[in-house]
Formats: sequence, C-alpha cells, structure tokens
Amino acid sequence: MPHLHSPTRAEVHAMQWHVDQWGEGGAIERKLCISANPILALAAFEAAVKEWPDKEITCRHGSRVLREHKPK
Repeated sequence: MPHLHSPTRAEVHAMQWHVDQWGEGGAIERKLCISANPILALAAFEAAVKEWPDKEITCRHGSRVLREHKPK
C-alpha cells in the first residue's frame, strides 16, 4: 500500500484555489476543493454546480471570487 503524501507548509500555502458550498446565513457549509491548480479548481466548480444546482457555490483565489453560482 503506498504511503499518503502529507503536504508541506509551503505546499498548503500554495493551495490558494478554493471551491466552497455556502449554507444559509452566509457560512461555508462544505469545502469542496482546495488546490494549487486553477484548472482543477474550475473543473471542480463546474462539477459542483451540476451536482448541487440548488446551492450557492463559489470558486475563489484567496479572497477574490472568480466564479459564483447562486440558485434561481
């Protein structure tokens, strides 16, 4: 069985791309993706919107919101 990789502090710091599912009251309900790769984070965002179209979902780089889905 291969060993799981524990990221270093520098690797964790580089993971600035976040995809979050928001709950009522403006709090993060579920952290869906944390990545150092923007392509992976955007793909996770698109998949999350398809999976949970009735939820508010954001893709952020640090504190900057790049994509946002709000249910109709």
